[in-house]
Amino acid sequence: MNNENSTSDQLSPITPALRGDNPELITAVELNQWADRADAKQIFPELIRRLLANTPGVTNIEIRSHEGTAAPGWDGIATSQGSPFLPQGELRFEFGTNKDPKRKAQDDYNKRRENPRNNEHTFIFATPRNWPGGQSWQEERKSDNHFADVKVIDAHTIEAWLKETPSIHYWISERLGRSPQMVSTLENWWNSLEGKLEEKIPSEFFSSGREEESSQLINYINIENKNSNYIIINSRSKEESIAFTYASLKDSTKHLDRVLIIKDKNTWKNITSTRQNLILIPLFDDTDPIVPESNGHKIIIVADDRFIKNKNTIELPKINRESGSRVLHEAGLSHEYSHRLSGLAHRDINSLFRELIRNPYKLKPSWLQEPEIATIIALLVLMGSWEKEKEEDIQLFQDIIGKPIQEVDHLLTRLNNSSDSPFIDSAGAWKLTNALEIAKWVLPDLEYSARTKWQEFVPKIILSSEYSGTLRHHVAKGLILASVSTENLSEDRKLKYYVDQVVNDLLNKSIENSEKGLFNKLSTFFPELAEASPEIFINFFEGYLTRPSHLAENIFHDERQRGFRISSPHVSLLWALEKLCWLPSYYTRTVGLLSRLASIDPGGTLQSNRPLDSLEKVLSRDLLEIAVSNDDKIFNIERILKRYPDIGWKVIIRLWPEVPARNRFIDYHTPLYRYYHKSHVTHSDKDAYLNELVDITIINAGCKLNQWVEILPRINSLPKSLQNKIIAKLEELVLLETWNSEEIYKLWKILDSLITKHERFLTAKWALRTSERNKLRDISQVLVQEDDLRYNIKFFNHEPPILEGLKYGDQNYFDVLRKLQINAIRKIVNKDIKALDIIIEEADYPNIVGFCIAQVSEFPEQYALTWLKFNSPNFQMAASEFFRNKINDRGLEWLKSIFNTLKIEQETKIALIALVPFSKTHWNGIKSLESELVSTYLEKSTYRPVTNDDFKEEVDIFLQNGYYWRALEVLDYMIQTKQDLDLRHVRKSLLKFISSNFFSCRPQETSLNVRNILSWLEKEYPKYPYTPFIEFLFFDGSNYPSNALYQELIDNPIKFTLLFKTAYSENNKLESKCKSRAVSVLDSWSTLPGLNEDGSICKQYLDKWIFTVRDRLEGYVYSSIGNRYIGQILACSPLGKDDIWPAEEVRDIIESLECPDIEGGIRIGRLNQRGVTTRGIYTGGNQERELAQKYRTEAKKITIRYPRTAGILNNIATDLDLQADRFDKGAERLSDEE
Repeated sequence: MNNENSTSDQLSPITPALRGDNPELITAVELNQWADRADAKQIFPELIRRLLANTPGVTNIEIRSHEGTAAPGWDGIATSQGSPFLPQGELRFEFGTNKDPKRKAQDDYNKRRENPRNNEHTFIFATPRNWPGGQSWQEERKSDNHFADVKVIDAHTIEAWLKETPSIHYWISERLGRSPQMVSTLENWWNSLEGKLEEKIPSEFFSSGREEESSQLINYINIENKNSNYIIINSRSKEESIAFTYASLKDSTKHLDRVLIIKDKNTWKNITSTRQNLILIPLFDDTDPIVPESNGHKIIIVADDRFIKNKNTIELPKINRESGSRVLHEAGLSHEYSHRLSGLAHRDINSLFRELIRNPYKLKPSWLQEPEIATIIALLVLMGSWEKEKEEDIQLFQDIIGKPIQEVDHLLTRLNNSSDSPFIDSAGAWKLTNALEIAKWVLPDLEYSARTKWQEFVPKIILSSEYSGTLRHHVAKGLILASVSTENLSEDRKLKYYVDQVVNDLLNKSIENSEKGLFNKLSTFFPELAEASPEIFINFFEGYLTRPSHLAENIFHDERQRGFRISSPHVSLLWALEKLCWLPSYYTRTVGLLSRLASIDPGGTLQSNRPLDSLEKVLSRDLLEIAVSNDDKIFNIERILKRYPDIGWKVIIRLWPEVPARNRFIDYHTPLYRYYHKSHVTHSDKDAYLNELVDITIINAGCKLNQWVEILPRINSLPKSLQNKIIAKLEELVLLETWNSEEIYKLWKILDSLITKHERFLTAKWALRTSERNKLRDISQVLVQEDDLRYNIKFFNHEPPILEGLKYGDQNYFDVLRKLQINAIRKIVNKDIKALDIIIEEADYPNIVGFCIAQVSEFPEQYALTWLKFNSPNFQMAASEFFRNKINDRGLEWLKSIFNTLKIEQETKIALIALVPFSKTHWNGIKSLESELVSTYLEKSTYRPVTNDDFKEEVDIFLQNGYYWRALEVLDYMIQTKQDLDLRHVRKSLLKFISSNFFSCRPQETSLNVRNILSWLEKEYPKYPYTPFIEFLFFDGSNYPSNALYQELIDNPIKFTLLFKTAYSENNKLESKCKSRAVSVLDSWSTLPGLNEDGSICKQYLDKWIFTVRDRLEGYVYSSIGNRYIGQILACSPLGKDDIWPAEEVRDIIESLECPDIEGGIRIGRLNQRGVTTRGIYTGGNQERELAQKYRTEAKKITIRYPRTAGILNNIATDLDLQADRFDKGAERLSDEE
């Protein structure tokens, strides 16, 4: 659409036409005026698209909206079956908003008329202008016979067309500035809601976790159903239902274009009389008569909890907290704020609307007008939530409220049905909908007597373990609410003074009271106490941390909780201080406290959640939203450096960027109710911060080498300009000869390793550029002192250097490296052997150093003996590798000569003898030595046979000397190397081992040996009669093979009964280990007797097996338990031919036996087969419900032929429903947490 003569971009007002129909809707006059506005050029094509889409018989619609109309080609294309406004056939559109429509129409006509296919198309020129000569021009062009037909659509035609499509009429009227009072398009309703909200909430938020309900709504609209032309959407509020409707339909313009919201009955009658197929939402009272008056339109009734539900009702579940939070975060809200808003919406959508809608005249709830109710709610706000099953909670509750719990429950239930309910029922527990909002409603007017009563009870509740954790934590949160909700009121209405007194008393009592652990008990509530009374909290710990150093024992006190969880009071204290760092007036003092804590931190079991971690969080530049400026953070970094230099330096190093970047802020803590200011951090803010941080780093590093050693490996994470700033300062210090030879060597090591690493990975994104590497290399070369043998360390470090033009991975690289390594060692040995000690101590691979020393014949062997005495892993590794190589090269006799010629301590001899690999050959030379050396050799030597002919004798050596686990090692070695094994040896070794209880020697290695040997037995000798018994002796559930054991029990049901009677024995003298192992075998059963390899079941064998077992257990005291185990075994059935579990053969057995114990066992066995399930934190029991429905569906299919089996399936479904309910309640409570 080319508008050469378009009007000015300035919008002009549209004057309503004088007429007697509907003054809320535009007419041809307003359309003509609109054509002068700049937005008409963009919106007019969209108007035509909507009219076409809502005209029956029009298909294949393609419209170029907005600036697309200026591109080559037709402005629009459609196919029409004919209508009062469109001819039949292939339609081709040109649009124009110019003041001279005739000129624009003629220009477009001239451009299109030469196409040879024009006789198949109807040329349509559409304009919002009033074109009096349009019909004449249309008839003239028809007579040209260039097109099949020619049509002009001007303002008057569009007005008539709009009257036939009211949804589009209202849409364009709204777009042109009209505000119809009784009708609104759904799109305009949503835009209006968005405009009222303080935060931009995406519409997808209202369909979060409601995908099934959205599909249900769309299916209703798509499917023609003469028996049901309405659907009810039920939720906590009508606004929520409408927002959900918009979210469900917004991506489908064919639906969204047709939706109108009607606000009164008369308008409803007028709208429903139109022929357009509409989707109508009535928003007026007394909607009963509307359904029969719908005239074929689709009706969506948005309802709240007051409506009676029926089969046409879509019941909206609460907004899913997890997916809702994700939608909000993707829209640009912070993680923390998204999580909070999503939780608020889940608890009470009306509270969300009240919080976000800009309205200075928010009405107070009606229940607030009743003083007695307001007082009760005020006290409940201060208590927050409680456990209904906890007697102590209920008694305390009644003492404070002064009313029976039943009466309060009745009150809350009644209020819960209102749109401004203060509490919701969260899976059986009452929780505040919007705690701070309600606190502001009720706490300012709390009577003096109630205030003092509450003040008296709070310490007792928080410090007592007799009350539930739910109550105690919510009472602590009540302190925050009391302080925050009244802080801006007059002095006589503030609760701050009461809160300050409570917090102060609690903190002082925790350190003055002689009761051990009171400080630990109170520490759980530090985050709440800090937010409730920041000044009191900070004052207390500023004083407390000036006390003697033993206070660290109270703050940093690791204590094991349930399972493997470790807790310490300092963790809660850190979280409390992190919260306070979001309050600018307390930021500097809080950072000071964190610094003091870091300076006295003794370390502990908890590796994370240390004071340094918190300092890193609150001082970092990486938070997208911050409470203080980066300048303030830099000021505090410098302040820490002055007060605690060591801590300050550690903080600086942590604050440097890293490659790859790591997420520092998985769980940073923010105030729960107290308002805190957040500023958005820009990239320029981050850059400025980093520049200042690097300057501080350089200044504080000064000429201290240890600091430079920490800085240099990190410089690749900096921008190039800052890298060069660091390098320039280093060059300056080197030229000034700042450091001594020891320091120079240390610096060279760091530089050499750094350069080597970045050259090896020079194509990586994080690698230093060539120019920076060269600068560092120049500095490194200046540092090298040729006569210092320590510089040979480069050949034994983790980062392999470039050698003779070869780099790591190149062909011949390792040959060249090994040659240089040996030459370096030879040079050191010949020049200054003591330098070897330094090389070994600093080498990344001391074992390679030991190997190279063994290749140097000039090296005095007795020198290496001293290394074995060093309490250093590096020296131990080097010495071991040296002597191991010497023994391999020169044999056992060489070692004996060492023993005979040198004065060697017994401890050293033991260490050396353990290096001799075990074999029969060496054994013959060692067995004559003193007993301690022989024992060491048998226990610690590495198994390395000399010849394959000696295996059996070597096994015998270990067995004869009582080292049974070493015999298993040999057997496993034989299996891995595919040697022939003697079954008697295998059996003897396994039985000797299991009877010796030698697992403690090398549990992991020996466990692997046993597993491999048992697997070999099953594979090579599946019918070996001793295998089932051996597997039983080793059975532990899953670690060792047990196929032979279970196959024996399947093949021989009499042995199964013996196993059962072992597990459930009448003989109390039977060994408990044997009993528990038998029970474990029964509980771990997973195979159905009679099951063939092809998945079929031998019914005859299964019947016989069950009959034999039951016959043998007849009259036994524990026979009912035996039947339950039979049931659990039957639960191992595959699916039947109809894909329903259990298979038909098992169903027949169930029906014939009619045994409740067996049926109960089947149910338990099937449920246990599910094992451990995983789910999202807010998911609830969806997977259990789906599975339950599957079982019920299958039960219906088989109930005629297999009624007892169907009963089992229904019972399983019931159990799954109960599990689902438990998961639902847990998820609901978590979702409702603030």
